[in-house]
Amino acid sequence: MPATVQIVFNNFPRITAALRPAVRTIVMETCFAIETTAKIKVPVDTGALMGSIQTEPTGETSGMVSTNIEYSVYQEYGTVKMAATPYMTPAAENERRHFLRKLGDLEARLE
Repeated sequence: MPATVQIVFNNFPRITAALRPAVRTIVMETCFAIETTAKIKVPVDTGALMGSIQTEPTGETSGMVSTNIEYSVYQEYGTVKMAATPYMTPAAENERRHFLRKLGDLEARLE
């Protein structure tokens, strides 16, 4: 005979609502840290690329660090005629473990 589970209290909506602001804070802190590191690592000639690196929220619990400079992708990945000088990828990789640790700490507080 299959077991029957009766849910008396459903706290998932409350927990989810409480987590959103905390996750948003962690995401945006991480994005700003990536932006700062990318601005330190980016090669500077005129300063246009460095000045164009910016952070913006893209959703309730997501954000993006980007640039609108057309040649930024060539700087990051290189071309046939130019070696890559990565700045955004190393900045993001540098923050990965901090981001995961902060999410883990948040999860631990829920237990």
